Amino acid sequence: MGLAIAFIFCIIFARLFYVQLVWGAELKYRATDQWNREIPVIASRGLITDTNGQILAGNLTTYSVFLRPNAVKDAEYTATVLSGIFSLNPQDILAKITGGKVSEITVARQVSKENVEKLVSYDLAGVYYSRDNTRNYTYDDVLCQVLGFTANDGTGLSGIEKYYNEILSGT
Repeated sequence: MGLAIAFIFCIIFARLFYVQLVWGAELKYRATDQWNREIPVIASRGLITDTNGQILAGNLTTYSVFLRPNAVKDAEYTATVLSGIFSLNPQDILAKITGGKVSEITVARQVSKENVEKLVSYDLAGVYYSRDNTRNYTYDDVLCQVLGFTANDGTGLSGIEKYYNEILSGT
């Protein structure tokens, strides 16, 4: 009996040795890669002004809110708080949190600073935000054909925005 227990402990010790020394570096890399990721910081796009210096196309700072379901500690509370701040259905948020099919959920885009401050005050586990730059056109309908527009990543797609994309893109 004692020999069997000693044999089992030897097997466990050998497995721990194998995992720690042989696979240790690889597993550490995988764990770090799973929780850390690089999020590119997009520089503010340049302003488009008229000859008098009036801004025709500028930037507006907004935020995007994300959720990592596997990092959420209290799913019901998190869903209730998020639904209250962003006027969303709490059952929909709860279903996404407990669904377990995705590693990250976009909760809301173009969120105001005030709502982000409310969100931060709750200190919810698994919920985070990123700063975005949204293009703001002073004269929407009047100059839209000339100014053009940008994609979500800030790249000019038409008009002046496209023609001067290299100059207007931040560095």
